[in-house]
Amino acid sequence: MNALHSRFFKLVCLSLLTPLAALAQGAFDENMRQAVQAALADVATSLRAAPIPPGTPVSVLPIARDQDRYVEGLVKNAVTAAGKTYVEARKDPFWGAVLKETEFDERKADMLDPATLVTFGKLKATQILMYGIVREASTSGNRVFVEIELHASSLVTKQHIWGGVFAKRYYLPGSRDVQGLESFPPEVRETLKRGLGELAMASLGRQQAKLTGLKTVAYVPLAGDIDQYATFIMRDAVSRTSLNPKNLDLNTLGEARQLLRDQPVQADALLYGALRSAQQRALSHTFATTNFEVTAEVQACIENATTREILWSDTIQARATYDTQTTKWSIWADRIHPYLVNHPLAWIIPLGILVLLVVIAKFVRANTRVR
Repeated sequence: MNALHSRFFKLVCLSLLTPLAALAQGAFDENMRQAVQAALADVATSLRAAPIPPGTPVSVLPIARDQDRYVEGLVKNAVTAAGKTYVEARKDPFWGAVLKETEFDERKADMLDPATLVTFGKLKATQILMYGIVREASTSGNRVFVEIELHASSLVTKQHIWGGVFAKRYYLPGSRDVQGLESFPPEVRETLKRGLGELAMASLGRQQAKLTGLKTVAYVPLAGDIDQYATFIMRDAVSRTSLNPKNLDLNTLGEARQLLRDQPVQADALLYGALRSAQQRALSHTFATTNFEVTAEVQACIENATTREILWSDTIQARATYDTQTTKWSIWADRIHPYLVNHPLAWIIPLGILVLLVVIAKFVRANTRVR
């Protein structure tokens, strides 16, 4: 009887825990949600400038690699915040049939071809389709990196009318967030530039056999590289090999793949990737000097434009250190003043002692005065 009860108890627990586990696996955690929100903060601003006439109905397709439709919901909010007219395509009677007919999945999530747009044209309620893919959502140490690519196409003209890559490096509380490599001192940037460039060239050289036969390489700005400093470092490294970088003014990976699919003569391969980390931390400090370590990590690859084979891929990390001299005013503003604000007794007690000493001094002077 006890064995039967035990088995029944295990089955009940399993039935209760299974949906909870599934829910945990199907949703972004709190840090990832904050990173996603930060990455998509500029979508509404970008959409305001998109050539979508007022009143034109806009719908959002399922976002590939989304979790619990979280990104989809934020994109819908961005459409409304941009002053555009949003309609829920899921309520269209043809919604299920169209998704089944197009076999909509991650392979079609980055850029819809004209034939697929014709099929989506059966939807009656919308004229503009927004779609995209979460290309990266990862946590490494004290950093969360998110890269989301979004597009909008017209069902009337079958043209791609808007697109963008929205990436964010979100540093967990207690970390120091550095947005771009240009924010570092010039001597640090030069060290990082030399380190990343030399490592990239050495890595490319080791895979030269796979790159044989390629002449031109189009490149997409590295995700998370807000000032394109790391992008140009990778471009310069490639230019020192037998390959010739080609600037086709591409903004997204989906846009690049569509262009090279329709016009393969434009380039033999495609260079893309992400600036995963650009961060500094204090190694040591004295009363007036602080020593910082700066790290920059780039992940990049070269893809065959025709076969989409990855011919080269590597993660490159460079480090540099520098010292900062602290003035007396900076010491007060950066160290002493915050400490006193956060610890009131630290200045109340010395102040009280000082007042007491003044009172004692006056008392002694009054009693020792010559009469």
